[in-house]
Amino acid sequence: MPSGSQRTSEMGKIARQILSLLPVTGLDVSRELLSPRAGQRLIADLSLIAGPDSDRGEELIETLTEREGIPYNQSWALRAPGRILELNGSSRVSSRSVAMLTGMRDGLRARRSWQLLLTDLVDRLTRLGDPG
Repeated sequence: MPSGSQRTSEMGKIARQILSLLPVTGLDVSRELLSPRAGQRLIADLSLIAGPDSDRGEELIETLTEREGIPYNQSWALRAPGRILELNGSSRVSSRSVAMLTGMRDGLRARRSWQLLLTDLVDRLTRLGDPG
């Protein structure tokens, strides 16, 4: 199937089905985030959405900003830090991670469908990290 909205919609259905089965005991999220296989990285992203783990937040953000080149995976990976923030706040997010997300946001071409999600995440982290 060629790339486009129909393929994205079908992939979204599959991702949501996978998401409904997660988290899975024994899944090594750290290893999967580093996988050269896009599908394995997507499983890690989905797992962190289903079961937010603040201990994996830094790894997730580094993978998202430094290694993940597939826009579809990036769109899912952006949801996981938001879930971690909802449950744990920003205390475990380093200034380095905020800077990486800010750099990613600033380097995006206009019209990425998930650009607003990234902007919102950076704004939330910046706001939460601001003491006054």
